[in-house]
Amino acid sequence: MRTLITVIVVILAAAVFSEVLLNHHPIKAVIAALAPAASEPQAAFEQAMKAEQQLTAENLSAIIAKYRQVIALQPDSEWAGKARVRIEVLEARIKAEELRQSDARKHRAD
Repeated sequence: MRTLITVIVVILAAAVFSEVLLNHHPIKAVIAALAPAASEPQAAFEQAMKAEQQLTAENLSAIIAKYRQVIALQPDSEWAGKARVRIEVLEARIKAEELRQSDARKHRAD
């Protein structure tokens, strides 16, 4: 456990030191060292895509929430852009389904 803590401290110290020398932004260095790995948004996106394969009316909002989490991890990443597209597609499906159900009710009432 001590070894792990030591390694983390050394990594953070190296990140801060190199950032201070290069850009004079030690706070950014600490944030960068503690930020999620670049693969985290990709993994979150892939998880959401797997969940979308089992799409039902009941889990639709949960799937959209998963995509919103991808965006929250790294808003400017490629994966966030893909997540935004998937959200738009899913929201369009919701609207189309609502319209279809509304039309079906209207025809039953006639």
